[in-house]
Amino acid sequence: FLVGGKRQRPQCGHVVRKAPGRIKDGNHIPIESIEENDFVMIVGGGTEIDTGIDSWNVIDASYICGKMPFASEREIYELEPFDDWMVMKMEEPPQETKAGLLLNTRLSGQTTLAVVVKAGPGIKDPMSGELKPNEFVAGDRVMFRNENLNIFHGPEQGEKYLLLRQKDVVCKVQE
Repeated sequence: FLVGGKRQRPQCGHVVRKAPGRIKDGNHIPIESIEENDFVMIVGGGTEIDTGIDSWNVIDASYICGKMPFASEREIYELEPFDDWMVMKMEEPPQETKAGLLLNTRLSGQTTLAVVVKAGPGIKDPMSGELKPNEFVAGDRVMFRNENLNIFHGPEQGEKYLLLRQKDVVCKVQE
């Protein structure tokens, strides 16, 4: 993919040109979820090309986590996630248990809680080609490691959203 505009990661951009797809057994396998002119969120990788007039990024499809309905990085909660990507809204961790026990503050910050706002459909098994559905759905409360997070601020004061893959979730929190 050729995506316009030089930005900080994670970044968004319009798809300017789309490659024919991946080659497998000598055949092109088209990438169906993304079209030219789509506005997409990119979470890593890519090669920057500076023509002197414009800056462009050549991006592998595996670094595109979802499609935005309109051109704005601020409304991350509007992202339509691909594969096993999820949009989550962060929660403040509890200071004590339901029974009233105080939690160890020394360990705070190692894991974080969030509610799944949107989840991608899942990933295809590389051997069978069958879709393995995402284990989490909107409304699930999950715990994950607080490492290398891309945090986005929501419309309400103090709201924080983030992008995470299913494999980065430590556990689902049961009520």
